[in-house]
Amino acid sequence: MSGRVLWIILVTAPLVSAGSFEATCGATVTESCSGIWTNGTDSFSFGVPFIGSPEEFDGAPTRYGDGDVPPEIDVSIGTIGGIFTYRGDTCTYDVTLGGFPCHGEVSLGASISAPDDTGLSLGDVVSVMGLGSAQGLFCWGTDCPPSDLREIQVFDLRDVRATYQFTLTDPGTPTPFSWTGAEFSWIPEPATWVFTTLGLAGVAAGFRGQHRYRRTRNRASSAPEGI
Repeated sequence: MSGRVLWIILVTAPLVSAGSFEATCGATVTESCSGIWTNGTDSFSFGVPFIGSPEEFDGAPTRYGDGDVPPEIDVSIGTIGGIFTYRGDTCTYDVTLGGFPCHGEVSLGASISAPDDTGLSLGDVVSVMGLGSAQGLFCWGTDCPPSDLREIQVFDLRDVRATYQFTLTDPGTPTPFSWTGAEFSWIPEPATWVFTTLGLAGVAAGFRGQHRYRRTRNRASSAPEGI
């Protein structure tokens, strides 16, 4: 029994993780943060005007030096707009303004820091890649809890591939870079499908082995005594 359960875990666990996630975010008030998550049956999409870090409200982007970490990206429904769609329901600021309860939010982050500007010239763009994470929240109508939004998590992805772009805008200073964009992507590793194949093969082999065992046992029980 234990062997059969083990193979079932190998088959079903990877299948649950099947899907993809992609998002692109700009770092100015004229750009947006948008993306889509799918898992084969459900999809979650979003698009929100993005203002970057709080210091960028006045139009003066925050500068970054070697080792400085850009802020976590968190976008949600608000007065600046935004549209979140999940399972055919679409939440916007106008919908919430009309009194209908809905909410959408996406948080993106990565273990990435600004590069060294040695050998670079004004306007050069440097892309830094690292591991990140992505979380998505959504609720609609009576499904919206009054306060604890953790209850409406749609996805929580780890090992997301994150690429942050830094532009050299102020060379020769301790903080010469502006963060000008980020991209995120997540697709199950190829090994996932290898484990799925092995799991299916294991289940098939287990059933074949049981069938042969039962057939041999039946033959033995039906054979005449003394043979």
